[in-house]
Amino acid sequence: MAIEAAFLTYATKRIADINQAVEMMEAKTRKVSEAQPGGQEVDMTDQTLAAYRAEREALQGIKNELEAGNPV
Repeated sequence: MAIEAAFLTYATKRIADINQAVEMMEAKTRKVSEAQPGGQEVDMTDQTLAAYRAEREALQGIKNELEAGNPV
């Protein structure tokens, strides 16, 4: 049970962090860019936003299962 409790604590914090990042990206107050060869910056905000949403959904699903007492 200690592992489950630790994961629930982690998931709760990580979901909150992701929610904040997603809100900032959706409000256009945070951008993510990546340097490409040659020094050109490429906007990766849309890809990062999609990855954060997928991670949030996966964590929330596992968290819900653990809170319901189901084995994961």
